[in-house]
Amino acid sequence: MKIELNMGFDLSSYMNIIHYEKPIPIQMQGMIRCGLPYGIPKTDEERIENCENIIDELQGEDAYITTKLDGTSATYVMKDGDFHVCSRNNSYKDVVQNIYWKMAMKHDLMKTLSGMNIAIQGEICSPSIQGNKLGLKTPEFFVFNIINLEHMQHYNFIIIREICEKLGLNMVPLEYIGPFNFTIEQLTAMAHGKYEGTNNLKEGIVVRTTVERYSKVLRGRSSFKVVDAEYLLKNNE
Repeated sequence: MKIELNMGFDLSSYMNIIHYEKPIPIQMQGMIRCGLPYGIPKTDEERIENCENIIDELQGEDAYITTKLDGTSATYVMKDGDFHVCSRNNSYKDVVQNIYWKMAMKHDLMKTLSGMNIAIQGEICSPSIQGNKLGLKTPEFFVFNIINLEHMQHYNFIIIREICEKLGLNMVPLEYIGPFNFTIEQLTAMAHGKYEGTNNLKEGIVVRTTVERYSKVLRGRSSFKVVDAEYLLKNNE
């Protein structure tokens, strides 16, 4: 049987592919409150190799490019007074003294997010995570997404920056902002390099439009990543 395929078509059912999720460690299973609440999407980006047509689609659009940090993904949620501290997949009870809760307490997020309906997503980097690629002396949280939970919409870049400044939070490092006029080769070159102040290869870059827009190529928000090939080789990924 011949199947007509379009970009983004899900082949998993035809090829008997099952998505693998790393199991929750036994010692943590009783500490899980729930999965990501309120329909908040997991933090993940499509790789440029899977969506090369996005290059043509974004030509001339205002975009920004950030450094892809190598840490652990975290999401902090406040919805109608209900506060959640989450890893990439799960919300943890407040009895857990893990890195996610420690970062929430460091920035007093339960208090600073009070009265808001918001989800803040970012990367926690630390001396104890992923070999401390950023060379940090203490753990830190870097924001890359903020979601308005009243309308389930991602905020535009300028609003993310304003909220981070108001809350005293760092954003992920900004490498470029302006009209998108790049080729895949140029993005690949930009993805290669080292984290500032270190000899550690950076993971790559993330490209997004400054104003949230729907991508026909990605069938979702205009956001994708370019991972450095040398980084992948060195880290056996």
